Amino acid sequence: MEQESKRVLTYAVHEPSEDNGFLYELEVIELPGCRAWGATEAEALDYLHDVAGAFLDSYREQGKPLPGRVEEVDTLELVPVA
Repeated sequence: MEQESKRVLTYAVHEPSEDNGFLYELEVIELPGCRAWGATEAEALDYLHDVAGAFLDSYREQGKPLPGRVEEVDTLELVPVA
Protein backbone atom coordinates (compact mmCIF):
# COMPACT_ATOMS: atom_id res chain seq x y z
CA MET A 1 0.00 0.00 0.00
CA GLU A 2 1.42 3.37 -1.03
CA GLN A 3 1.77 5.93 1.75
CA GLU A 4 0.14 9.32 1.16
CA SER A 5 2.49 12.30 1.33
CA LYS A 6 1.44 15.47 3.15
CA ARG A 7 2.11 19.10 2.43
CA VAL A 8 2.39 20.95 5.73
CA LEU A 9 2.01 24.71 5.53
CA THR A 10 2.10 27.14 8.43
CA TYR A 11 -0.35 29.94 8.99
CA ALA A 12 -0.38 33.10 11.08
CA VAL A 13 -3.44 34.18 13.06
CA HIS A 14 -4.37 37.85 13.24
CA GLU A 15 -6.84 38.55 16.03
CA PRO A 16 -10.01 40.50 15.25
CA SER A 17 -9.46 44.24 15.05
CA GLU A 18 -10.90 47.26 13.31
CA ASP A 19 -8.30 46.78 10.52
CA ASN A 20 -9.70 43.37 9.54
CA GLY A 21 -13.38 44.08 10.05
CA PHE A 22 -13.36 42.49 13.52
CA LEU A 23 -12.86 39.06 11.93
CA TYR A 24 -10.11 36.52 12.47
CA GLU A 25 -7.64 36.72 9.59
CA LEU A 26 -5.42 33.73 8.83
CA GLU A 27 -2.67 33.71 6.23
CA VAL A 28 -0.45 30.94 4.90
CA ILE A 29 3.16 32.00 5.42
CA GLU A 30 4.51 30.03 2.42
CA LEU A 31 1.88 31.36 -0.03
CA PRO A 32 2.01 35.16 -0.24
CA GLY A 33 -1.49 36.59 -0.53
CA CYS A 34 -3.23 33.38 0.60
CA ARG A 35 -5.64 34.59 3.31
CA ALA A 36 -9.05 33.86 4.75
CA TRP A 37 -11.32 35.53 7.27
CA GLY A 38 -13.99 34.23 9.61
CA ALA A 39 -16.09 35.12 12.63
CA THR A 40 -14.13 32.52 14.62
CA GLU A 41 -10.63 31.15 14.21
CA ALA A 42 -12.11 27.73 13.36
CA GLU A 43 -14.30 29.22 10.63
CA ALA A 44 -11.35 31.14 9.16
CA LEU A 45 -9.23 27.95 9.21
CA ASP A 46 -11.94 26.04 7.37
CA TYR A 47 -12.02 28.75 4.69
CA LEU A 48 -8.22 28.92 4.60
CA HIS A 49 -7.95 25.21 3.84
CA ASP A 50 -10.22 25.68 0.80
CA VAL A 51 -8.42 28.85 -0.31
CA ALA A 52 -4.95 27.29 0.03
CA GLY A 53 -6.06 24.27 -2.02
CA ALA A 54 -7.46 26.54 -4.74
CA PHE A 55 -4.28 28.64 -4.62
CA LEU A 56 -2.13 25.55 -5.26
CA ASP A 57 -4.48 24.28 -7.98
CA SER A 58 -4.14 27.65 -9.70
CA TYR A 59 -0.34 27.38 -9.71
CA ARG A 60 -0.58 23.92 -11.29
CA GLU A 61 -3.20 24.93 -13.87
CA GLN A 62 -1.11 27.91 -14.96
CA GLY A 63 2.07 25.81 -15.13
CA LYS A 64 3.79 27.99 -12.56
CA PRO A 65 6.35 26.54 -10.13
CA LEU A 66 5.14 26.29 -6.55
CA PRO A 67 6.65 28.99 -4.33
CA GLY A 68 9.66 28.41 -2.07
CA ARG A 69 9.43 25.41 0.25
CA VAL A 70 6.08 24.22 -1.07
CA GLU A 71 6.31 20.75 -2.61
CA GLU A 72 3.85 18.72 -4.67
CA VAL A 73 2.16 16.13 -2.43
CA ASP A 74 -1.21 14.45 -2.01
CA THR A 75 -2.70 16.08 1.11
CA LEU A 76 -2.66 19.59 2.54
CA GLU A 77 -2.27 20.14 6.27
CA LEU A 78 -2.27 23.60 7.88
CA VAL A 79 -0.55 24.18 11.24
CA PRO A 80 -0.28 27.41 13.23
CA VAL A 81 3.04 29.22 13.48
CA ALA A 82 4.69 28.20 16.73
